[in-house]
Parts: sequence; C-alpha cells; structure tokens
Amino acid sequence: MSAGVGHYSSYDITEEELAGVILQADGRLTPGSAAGYFGGFIDGEAYVYVFRIPCYDGVFDDEGNPLDKDDIVLLDQTKALLGGEFQTWIYIHLGREPGSQRLAVRFAYTCCQHWPCVVDSFETKGRIFSSQEIEQLYKEDGAFTGYGL
Repeated sequence: MSAGVGHYSSYDITEEELAGVILQADGRLTPGSAAGYFGGFIDGEAYVYVFRIPCYDGVFDDEGNPLDKDDIVLLDQTKALLGGEFQTWIYIHLGREPGSQRLAVRFAYTCCQHWPCVVDSFETKGRIFSSQEIEQLYKEDGAFTGYGL
C-alpha cells in the first residue's frame, strides 16, 4: 500500500523548474514514464514519485465533483498560508517503506527554497503544513504523516 501528500504553490512552476528542483534534491527525472510520474526519489527500499497535476478552479475537485464544505475551508486555509491562489499542484506518491516520508519532506523543503509552498497531508484531513513547518520537519528529520518514517 502507498499514499501521498499534496504539494501546492502560488507560483506557476514550469516543467523545467520542477526538473531542476528534483535534480537539486538528488532525485531523478522519468521522461515518458508509463505510469505518468514526472520524477522521483529512491533510497534503498524507500521511494516517492512526483506527479505534476494541472490546477483546477477550486470549485470542483480534480475529478469534477463539487467540493464539500470541509474541502472549501481547507482550500481557503491553503490560500491564506500561500498568500494567494495556488498555481501549481504536485502530487507526491509515497511508498510505505521506511524513509519514504523523509524523501517527501526533502523534496518539499527544496521546493520551499524556491517558491511559496504548502503541503496537505491527506491522511490527516485538515492538516496543512506551512513552509516554516516543512523546514522544521526537514531539520528534525520528521514526516508529514505517521507511516513511512
């Protein structure tokens, strides 16, 4: 089993910029991946895959379903932390193996060095990590959720 976290930015990150950050964080690019992922990180058995997802208008989810009241509150919280509308959505697919969370935190932290970013931990609904919290997790070798440490 695996899970993931949402990584949002109010900056419109181009594919070239995303590729540069993945490489800077010691990841690798996967052009033409049959699974559709843009790049990833592997450390022993731990892994994460990075997907660049088109942003949607915020009224409907990525499958076209209307957002419920809780999702709208979360969306507003995300926008407030970013200081504006989000322009880029990156889905970070996490492996359950030990270390996968650290790879995700390392990637998110590297992104935060370039752009305003937040992370939504889908497993802990309603928990948005600010760029400062992402930095703290990075420094403390922490994780976005309780598994895959």
